[in-house]
Amino acid sequence: MKKRYWIVMALALALVLGVLGVACGKDEPTTSTDAGGAVTTAGAGPTETLKIGAMVSLSTPQGLEMQKWLTMFAKIKNEAGGWDIGGTKYKLDYIIYDSGISDTTQTRSAYEKAVLQDGVKHIVCTWTDVPAVAVTVTEPNEVLWMGLDFSPDTLKPEFNYTIRAQCLSFALGAAYNMQKYYVDKGAKTSVICDTDTLQSQVGNANWAKSGELAGLKELEPITFPNDTADFAPVATKIKSLDVDLVEFAYVNNPDQLVNLIRALYDVGYDKFIYPGLIDPEMLANIISQVGEEYVEGWSGMYYDPRGIQTDPEMLALVDRYEQEYGELSQEGIYWIGPWFLFEEAVNATQSIDVDVLTEYLKSMDHGVNTICGYTQLFARPDVGIMGTVDSAPGHYMYEILDGQMVAKRTVSVKDQYLVSIKALGVVEPFQKYWEENGRPTFPEEESLFDFSDL
Repeated sequence: MKKRYWIVMALALALVLGVLGVACGKDEPTTSTDAGGAVTTAGAGPTETLKIGAMVSLSTPQGLEMQKWLTMFAKIKNEAGGWDIGGTKYKLDYIIYDSGISDTTQTRSAYEKAVLQDGVKHIVCTWTDVPAVAVTVTEPNEVLWMGLDFSPDTLKPEFNYTIRAQCLSFALGAAYNMQKYYVDKGAKTSVICDTDTLQSQVGNANWAKSGELAGLKELEPITFPNDTADFAPVATKIKSLDVDLVEFAYVNNPDQLVNLIRALYDVGYDKFIYPGLIDPEMLANIISQVGEEYVEGWSGMYYDPRGIQTDPEMLALVDRYEQEYGELSQEGIYWIGPWFLFEEAVNATQSIDVDVLTEYLKSMDHGVNTICGYTQLFARPDVGIMGTVDSAPGHYMYEILDGQMVAKRTVSVKDQYLVSIKALGVVEPFQKYWEENGRPTFPEEESLFDFSDL
């Protein structure tokens, strides 16, 4: 009888442990791969889904590359068992919407699908949407918008959920660094040459102001239509001006940029050129047209973090990108910066509530590292906005040596912020703001500009 009793008890105990094992199996550790390829251990799988939207043009290299990066960020979170936020594990669903290229109708359609149909409450990272249209959907529906804008359309005190996580308001430090480089080499006069777009209309005026601050005499900008194919007349006009420096600030079409430089070479322009946003592949194309000697010593803005970024976490993301997609492309890498601000806000607040995140972002007092350097949010007292809603993004600079783009330095957040305030002539309202709230602190980076230069 005793033997039978113990057999029954053993079977019952085994059944109980088996049930517990099944129940606890949900919490058993699982292995996954982190950003750099290392094996990590995660707990229970996600129980909720967090939808984040991004608005890009999938017909542009920048948009396609942004899609790769953002999709990869979601994959990394999910491989680790989900994003642990406030004790809840979330599966991250980063949804990429095609908003077209400055297309009002397509932008509205994309935002309405995201917000009204898909229930997205966070739009993080945008490229070539129409921000003035975007906020007519996001603001009334209490959706956090962390996007890119070159206009004043998203810079209004009455907006509650709009963060200009990437913009041109505090971006003139990069132009100043580049322009100062050429001034130190002897340049005294300059002309900006760009595609006739909204971006260039807004940007050229500001770009010229930073040039003047750096010591250049800026001539009237030269612009050309989007569909221009023959650049001989443009090059001839530039040559006739006899300027020391030609600045291609916002020529976003790679073929046009290469053709412009070739046209300048053909008409005999032999002074300084800022070639705009080129990458090693474009540089190789330019050299095939004009030779190495013509491009030697050029300097400009740079998106490749290798050789200048030292943060292991950021470098691990670059390694992971190469595992996922092959050779690193610089297209789009700069425009994913808002993701890191959003990630910081979520981790700091342990919340996905839009009001909580917005409040945190509007009171941020420090920079956040991104793949392309630090970025930081600041207030805009010059337009009556006292919360930190406008960004000063860091940047890298290169110099061309022996036909290669060599990383030379980082443009600091401090330079981006202070140069922009000085160049745009808005020192007075910022001084009043600092008197009441104190001067901001910046990431520890070497800078060319200080408060005493204002």
